[in-house]
Amino acid sequence: MTVFYLVLLIAAALANYAFALAILKELSAAGKNTSFFDLRWFIFKNLKTYREISRTRYGRIGHPYYGYLATFAVLMLSAILLLDSLTV
Repeated sequence: MTVFYLVLLIAAALANYAFALAILKELSAAGKNTSFFDLRWFIFKNLKTYREISRTRYGRIGHPYYGYLATFAVLMLSAILLLDSLTV
């Protein structure tokens, strides 16, 4: 099971990274100044701005917003399960 949790962790991390890139790309297109440092450390502070921008632009909240939150939850859950499987 440890290998499964490790693969799940890596897949969730890659998907989370892709959604973060999509969010920052949309923020840059809207004129919001973002740096590369924002990518991993301050993406949560930009989620509210992205939600507002996508709601005004498209009339609904964009898919990367929900994708980022879902993959972050899977990432945290798989990390906890991986650590738990290592202690057995």
